[in-house]
Amino acid sequence: MRQLVNLVLLLPLLTDSTLASELPDHQAAVQGDASAQYNLGFIYFNAVGADQDYEEAAHWYTLAAKQDHTKAQYVLGMLYTAGWGVERSHEKAAHWYTLAALQGHAKAQYELGRMHLHGKFVEKNTDIAIGWFQKSGLQGNLDAQQTLGVIYNSHPDISRDLHKSLKWHLLAAEQGDTDSQVAVGMMLISEGIPHNYDSAFSWFQRAAVRENRVAQSFLADCYFLGQGVEADPAEAIIWLRRSAENGYPSAQYMLGYFYSTEGVLKRNDLYAYMWFSLAEEAGYEEAISEKALLIAMMSQKDLGIAKTLFQSCAENDLKDCETLQI
Repeated sequence: MRQLVNLVLLLPLLTDSTLASELPDHQAAVQGDASAQYNLGFIYFNAVGADQDYEEAAHWYTLAAKQDHTKAQYVLGMLYTAGWGVERSHEKAAHWYTLAALQGHAKAQYELGRMHLHGKFVEKNTDIAIGWFQKSGLQGNLDAQQTLGVIYNSHPDISRDLHKSLKWHLLAAEQGDTDSQVAVGMMLISEGIPHNYDSAFSWFQRAAVRENRVAQSFLADCYFLGQGVEADPAEAIIWLRRSAENGYPSAQYMLGYFYSTEGVLKRNDLYAYMWFSLAEEAGYEEAISEKALLIAMMSQKDLGIAKTLFQSCAENDLKDCETLQI
């Protein structure tokens, strides 16, 4: 690590015309120092002080990797996966990921887990995949933690275990993964896990403020139902609208429904048509029949305006659709 820090400090002194022999660590790399070889690979791959050269980067990474340099082995796996500076080869990628994973590299363990999970150029084996994901997740790899949460909840080859799913999703959620934050919230209000509406509301809120559209929809439900928070229909509509504007079909459908009926919102057939159409376009089947019933009650004039409103909303990336001038 100290060598890499020193390298970064030297970067302003280097130019694109710097000769290879003048690069930091070049002499040490030629003499076989694995860390220096890794650093040269870094320089050529990232074009820091030298022209970008993937083949030269792969050369130095390979020399370091053959000396059991863990990071070099992982990066070499990435290069073979993408075909950068080497001929693309998933078999060789798996080879280098395996060597790095066996030395405890968390990202390599995650990549190897993915390969085994999907059977990409290695044996398809969910148990082996889970083993690598667990090793990676215990080191704090967020992707591995989130993947384990999903596997234990819904993978067809594994007996469902909501407690294990919650455990791994919680670890990822605490690191800020909004999908896991939503998953934790959902499990805390569902069957199989003791209900905790206050905690569920908190997780939905954390993800919603970061524009997770699913979380925004669930947060709206919390405000509608008074789960984990005092019931507030007006606040519920605010979050439902944010979810809909972020493209969540279920929220779009619900806004269409509320605008097509009296009660939660003042009836507005134009807005109802617009939100039903957006939900239908996104593949939400329930919107089709509701839209058909709505059209049967609309005048041709209003229908024309509604169609224009829908098109304008779509062209405006779903933002501020209820304030557009038609």
